[in-house]
Amino acid sequence: MEEAIREQNRRQQEVINRISQERASREAEYSRELEQQRQAQEEIVNQQKRLNEQRLSNERQASEG
Repeated sequence: MEEAIREQNRRQQEVINRISQERASREAEYSRELEQQRQAQEEIVNQQKRLNEQRLSNERQASEG
């Protein structure tokens, strides 16, 4: 009886460990995806900023010329 309880506890702990590892893996993947999205959005903002600055510069040159 005591052996059966120990075995059941061992199996429960294995399940808990597996679930914890899976959760940590999912969280790490989610964090990587969020970082990739953040970097992509930052690049888009930077490109738009460069385009806006270039357009403004062109407009200034055209109005001066």
